[in-house]
Amino acid sequence: HEIRTPMNAIIGMSHLALQTQLNAKQQNYIEKVHRSAELLLGIINDILDFSKIEAGRLEIEEIPFELDDVLENMANAIAFKADEKGIELYFDIDNDVPKTFIGDPLRLGQILLNLGNNAVKFSNEEGEIVVVVKLRNENHSHCCLEFCVSDNGIGMTPEQKGKLFQSFSQADSSITRKYGGTGLGLAISKDLVGLMGGDIWVESEIDKGSQFFFTVNLGYRESERTNIQHSVKPHLNILVVDDSETAREVLHSQLTSFGIQHKVVSSGHEAMTLLEQQHIQPFDLILMDWKMPHMDGLETVAQIRQHASICYQPKIIMVTAFNSNDMEEETKHLDIENTLTKPVTASTLLEAISRSVGVNKVAKTRLKSANDNTAFAHILGGLHLLLVEDNEMNQELACELLDAVGVKTTVAENGEVALTLLEKHNVDGVLMDCQMPVMDGYSATREIRKKAKYQTLPIIAMTANVMADDIAKVSACGMNAHIAKPINVRVMYETLSRILVPSKIHAITENNDPEHVEFPVNSISGVDLQKGLLSANYNVALYQKHLLKFAEKYRYFAHTLKTSIEEGRYKDVTREIHTLKGLAGCIGAQTLYQDAEILERKLNTNIHIEADEATATMLESLQRVVSSIDAVDAQLTATESLQNDSIDVETFTARLHQLLDLLDDYDTEAVDVVEELNRNAKGLSCEVISELECIAKALRLYDFETATTHANKLLNIV
Repeated sequence: HEIRTPMNAIIGMSHLALQTQLNAKQQNYIEKVHRSAELLLGIINDILDFSKIEAGRLEIEEIPFELDDVLENMANAIAFKADEKGIELYFDIDNDVPKTFIGDPLRLGQILLNLGNNAVKFSNEEGEIVVVVKLRNENHSHCCLEFCVSDNGIGMTPEQKGKLFQSFSQADSSITRKYGGTGLGLAISKDLVGLMGGDIWVESEIDKGSQFFFTVNLGYRESERTNIQHSVKPHLNILVVDDSETAREVLHSQLTSFGIQHKVVSSGHEAMTLLEQQHIQPFDLILMDWKMPHMDGLETVAQIRQHASICYQPKIIMVTAFNSNDMEEETKHLDIENTLTKPVTASTLLEAISRSVGVNKVAKTRLKSANDNTAFAHILGGLHLLLVEDNEMNQELACELLDAVGVKTTVAENGEVALTLLEKHNVDGVLMDCQMPVMDGYSATREIRKKAKYQTLPIIAMTANVMADDIAKVSACGMNAHIAKPINVRVMYETLSRILVPSKIHAITENNDPEHVEFPVNSISGVDLQKGLLSANYNVALYQKHLLKFAEKYRYFAHTLKTSIEEGRYKDVTREIHTLKGLAGCIGAQTLYQDAEILERKLNTNIHIEADEATATMLESLQRVVSSIDAVDAQLTATESLQNDSIDVETFTARLHQLLDLLDDYDTEAVDVVEELNRNAKGLSCEVISELECIAKALRLYDFETATTHANKLLNIV
């Protein structure tokens, strides 16, 4: 671990040096230093994992996770290098594979990432990498999955295959010289597969590519084994346009599993011909690949929109494996409904289709029991937690989620305040943000652990930084576990249950969620509504509130950021970008989240020269999100204004009685009712509006008694 600090300095400084004016010889020397330093850092990381395995100190976790999340992380990790080589990545997941498992997602992801990185490294330019997932066997609580990562690269001879999976060994020395690498990746993967009760092997021919297979044994819940819920219109007709045979096969398989009628073609010209002929049952939607030979997706869309003989204009989703920012720029003037990034999973495909065809609902296609609060309330209800968090929106979100399962919270805005409150309150555990002003979470945890009475107090980190180093830092300072931001509600409840009351975790049962949640608009540009709603535990009112607060907080952020950068306050800038990243994740602004993460990384490694471009990109994404939220807010406000022209006092009074019932039950749904009453109070007296504000203020502090007092006053007034 100690070697990494100077290594990061070497990598950062050599990168900075490469941005300056150098002669050819200097450029050559420093490039070699930079590449060698990156290689050495990779070797160090591999050796750390390998030494843990050899010492028997590497343990496999048993936690709930979703396969889609693991695959998505793999795709994000190798996307940049794959994009550079023009390589497309595909996921081909059998329909009978469950969506949710119990096991170690981090280590499963590590195996896939090792194999994925190798596939990119050895694949030909403009090649393909396919990840196939099959169900080998199953019983009521466990199953065996088989993964295959295939490429069309250089392949291997039988002799080379025999040397694989050995520590510090590659197929031959020429591969090390040409492609680099430690020779540990496959050895580590083999050991990890073994720890998960599986096996790993390879099939390969020289110049014909390689197929790496491995199996793992995982737990799963039979009750969660459900097919993706349909949220699309009946009799939908879709056209798939993609020059890649693999892409066509994957999309065909997924659409068939949904029961959606579709046709598949391999070029823009074929699509035009088919559209001209399809009069009786026209296509409702086209899944259009962007990069195709002869006539690419953008040219095809332009022709479709201008073609007079195509009477029924279908909606279009542009599918791409390449830089989506470039595509967004090029599609501004085209009538394109949505974009979808490869590799496409069944859930992301269905979500994109649902949004595009005008279904005014967001399908809950993932973890079915995300909103199953009853079981977790049985486990966690009555606990008292200290929440240490400096951001108001994150405070509100965490308090709402904890209150939903009966957990009382006391809030501290930084580590210093937390130390004071800890002496005043008897709490069952601490939820600790890591990056805060005054005193951060790491320092606060170290101070807490100095006192004997707090040696066993559960402390759980909440952080948007989830790399191996970050997790190691969390553990090193004395925290028991971590919850990643943006918060996955189910994982948060599971983690709290596992750490705070492990004896009760068996009591978790599964209840079916409603298939859909209503949302007032179909889409918000730059925002994934599905992810945002999931972060808010599918509480639509809470999510809408977070969207508006986000827009309000960051509407003039560009000016603030510019001033801080000009004054050289990079520490403050880094903390602000970290907060922005976390909040962007909470509302589902994925592109903004990624842009903020890139900028934060550059600031953390002191690459301030290169941060200028990253700052501009991030601010552009931020402006797009804020403008979209403002536009939606204006639309909804106008609609509400029309709806509220005449006030129904009888309805207002009935809702007020309902509010009193909710307050009597200490039910946080009261917040939603108060907001509705506020909207419908236009035209009523100032006294009514004042009492509503008092109720809202009391509820923000979870003071139900005061809220009830003001609600009764309001009832007498009305």
